[in-house]
Amino acid sequence: MSSFPRKRTAVACNYCRHRKRRCDSKKPVCGLCAESGIDCEYPEVGIAADETLQQLLNRLTDLEAQVKQQSVSMATSPPPNLESRFHGTSPFPYAAPDISSHVPAETRLAATSRLFIADTHGNHGTGHAYPLPGSHSEARVVVDDDGEDAHDVSLTIPIGHWTTTGSLFLLPQVKSLIGDYPDNFFLQLESSRTISVQDAVFRDITDNSPLPQLHAEITDPLISAFFAYVHPAFPVLDRDMFMPLYHQVLEQGLRADAESALCLVLLALGKVATNSPYCPTSGNHDSAQGLEYFAPAYRLATALWGFCYEKVEVSALTLIHAALYFQHLNLPLQAWRMVHLTSVTLQSSVASSITSRSNHDTCSPAARLVWACFIFESDTLAEFHVPRTGIELLVGKMQFPSFSTYTDRDALLFLAVCSIRRLLNRIHSTLYVNSQLTQPISSPRLSRASESPSALAGIVTETKFQSVCAELVRQLKSWYESLPDEIKPDLDDKTPRDLHDGWLRLRYWSAMHIIGRPFVIHVVMSPNRSSFPPHVIEYCKLSLDSCRSSIAMAGHILRHRTQYTWIITHALLACTFMVTLASITPALQPLVPDTAELLSQVAVAVKPWAVADSSAEMIAWFVQLIRQKSRLSAHNRVDQHT
Repeated sequence: MSSFPRKRTAVACNYCRHRKRRCDSKKPVCGLCAESGIDCEYPEVGIAADETLQQLLNRLTDLEAQVKQQSVSMATSPPPNLESRFHGTSPFPYAAPDISSHVPAETRLAATSRLFIADTHGNHGTGHAYPLPGSHSEARVVVDDDGEDAHDVSLTIPIGHWTTTGSLFLLPQVKSLIGDYPDNFFLQLESSRTISVQDAVFRDITDNSPLPQLHAEITDPLISAFFAYVHPAFPVLDRDMFMPLYHQVLEQGLRADAESALCLVLLALGKVATNSPYCPTSGNHDSAQGLEYFAPAYRLATALWGFCYEKVEVSALTLIHAALYFQHLNLPLQAWRMVHLTSVTLQSSVASSITSRSNHDTCSPAARLVWACFIFESDTLAEFHVPRTGIELLVGKMQFPSFSTYTDRDALLFLAVCSIRRLLNRIHSTLYVNSQLTQPISSPRLSRASESPSALAGIVTETKFQSVCAELVRQLKSWYESLPDEIKPDLDDKTPRDLHDGWLRLRYWSAMHIIGRPFVIHVVMSPNRSSFPPHVIEYCKLSLDSCRSSIAMAGHILRHRTQYTWIITHALLACTFMVTLASITPALQPLVPDTAELLSQVAVAVKPWAVADSSAEMIAWFVQLIRQKSRLSAHNRVDQHT
């Protein structure tokens, strides 16, 4: 069972909401109002969603008008002097607009699943606006040397981008730490793994094994475990739709149809969640992995994908949950292939109906499935250079998905992940384009694209690059400030409320880290230089602080088996490289006085997942090697001083 019990969020009074303070919700007067000696009023329940929607739309329209004025002035003005801003009250320009100050507190959480999660990309100029519901346009970052209109930033992560952890292997300083490895090392490693799931599936196919018998006393707890542990982080399946289907399958028995395949894959996920929600090593044997359910589910799902053109949504749900199953077993490439099948299914069968739906129909499973494919595929592309399905083209024509329950926390968290995934893709496509490969037409053009991570560091001193980074930071901060209170993480509190709260923090810090990473590499590549512009050091601090926060948070998340484990372990290695390189660079050493402690935390967090022949095993080995070299280097420095 989860160590984070889910609780209903108490309703805060109007004064506490306005002041953004924690309310104890005591009635008739809460503690803060009693101390302040003011009247305590609680919001009325049942305010119409349409009224809330109109209030937000009015505010967004005002913001859009302001953006038009800003765009004109920025187009005719020289790039901002970022150095001066780093010495002001805020190190980053353009404070995020505060929607909450223009919307009554009691209406702020209503109708959230339709539009409130800010996508932080506007309709004009440099993106200084929140999206109007139904808007499909992207933010623009004006970075064209030729004075042409800048292209819209694509949702597509560029081919051959330099954001992957493996791309850091190309840095000479990293090679001196761990040796010479190709940038696609992890892709090669995962491609050559021999896994028990593969053997079980092949046996099921070659032996033509009969479908298992289902017994409610065994399967009911597994379905409950799925909805308790797996579904909250991935709420694409409508439980009210599934349960009648499940009971029908129980009554009739398993058949070679889409409904049976969906039930089987959810049972496999429930088995994984039941047997190993905490300790990763307890889920390495076949029975704990639920292969007795997954093997026939895989056989049915892939056969139906090739020959059945009916019940597309049920088949797509099966495939995407098969991907989720592989994610829980830390098999990213197998998961990506399932996502690939899901994406092709959706694009070939239901794309036109999804993109033509009205605002009130976006709660369909198909709409949520498209966004789920987009998240999964983008997460994979951020680390591995694998073929794309084009799902981002479909997402670009869609609104955010909706859910039948507006205030459901799981739904809000899913929307927040959708939103920040788009922003992360924008960072990839804006800062990390590989000039040696063909760039997407819609990618922005910096002063010059980079031919390697080292070359990328060489352009950080260019004014336009600095302006783009400042804008991306502003968008990220705007995204965070726009989160509803019931899901907004307290970044000052180092302990997450639950796994999903922790994962949202990791997304935020990951974005900050990769925005500032080029500046860290720039300083590391100039070890003999004694001073750097203040804004460069500020971005380095931003990136390294984000690495530190990510390492601490990963220690909480990696105590549990989730679909995020493989992503987190890769991110931890990137953080390890950045922190270690900073610790041996004189200009950055004051920013990482706790390097030894951070490396120790990474080693402890990754070790339980270091199963044989996995990426996690190599990551654990790399971290241990770096720790040994760091200790030896520190010992030598002490000897030199004595």
